[in-house]
Formats: sequence, structure tokens, C-alpha cells
Amino acid sequence: MMERILAAVDDSGPALAAADLAIQVAKSWDAEVLFLAVAEDGLDLEPILRHVLGLAAEHSVTATGATRQGMPPFEAILAEADRWGAELLVMGQSDKRHPGGPYVGSQTEHVLEFSALPVLIASRPKPRPATWLKSSPMTSETDHPPIPDPAEATDEAELSEQDGNARHSQRVVTR
Repeated sequence: MMERILAAVDDSGPALAAADLAIQVAKSWDAEVLFLAVAEDGLDLEPILRHVLGLAAEHSVTATGATRQGMPPFEAILAEADRWGAELLVMGQSDKRHPGGPYVGSQTEHVLEFSALPVLIASRPKPRPATWLKSSPMTSETDHPPIPDPAEATDEAELSEQDGNARHSQRVVTR
């Protein structure tokens, strides 16, 4: 089993998902975690580290935090992983969408390209449904408008059928 896990963190949802995943893996493997926060622009990273270190403590996982400033994040992650002796890297998947297909994020992509270590990528946090969906009468898979009986159909009555998630309509004219 791996005993040293480095998790790259910042204040984004994907990075916090990576921190949660690193804590889960560390707990199951009895490993320690180094949370590394990197900023190129002088951002205060201490609140982020306090938060993730608190999460690790809640789960009885041994963890430390480190910050790096003034270099591209992927370079800092690789250098710190080497310096600390990490055996696994955990990173978040970018929450940006890419029109050409899946997109992990530029820093994660660079780490995947240049790291000799295994890299575990935490999935993008699942989006919560919009509030208007909660109040919609169509939120349940079993809720759908009643389908009229063709025998009772009147001129130009509309029938609806459900096919998976798609809805189809056809006009029925009876005489």
C-alpha cells in the first residue's frame, strides 16, 4: 500500500473533491496526506489549508499542509511530490467544459504528462438540480402527463408517449 499521498488543493470545488478523495484513500490505506496549495498570484492559501486539514482531522487522518508561491502549479506539485517522497498524487478534474470532449484541466494535464507517480483524479462534483426543477410537476421519473385513451379521443386530441427521457407527441384524429 501507498503511505504518502499528495493532494493539490485550492478553493475550487474540484480541488475540494480531491481533498475529500485523498482523505478517503488515506483512511482506508492508513496513509498520511500532504495538502499542497499553490498560487502564482500571491493569494492567501492558509484558509484553504486550515479547512482541508480540519476535514482530515475529523476523519482521523494524519495530514500536513504546505504552500508554494510564484511558480506554475504543476511544477510546484511535481517538485513537492519528489521532495516529500509522495507515492500517489490526487488532483481535481476541472469544472470547465471543453467542446472537443473531456477536459481534466491544464495543471492536471501537465502533471499527468510529466509525473512518474500514479495520479488519481477526483471527479467533478455533481451539479445540484436547479431550484425550478424541484417545484416542477415533472421531477419524478414516474410523473408524466396522463395519456388519453385513444377510444375516448376527440378531434385532434394529442397523445403523449414517454420513451426513456425523450417525449414524443402525435396527433390523433378520430371521426
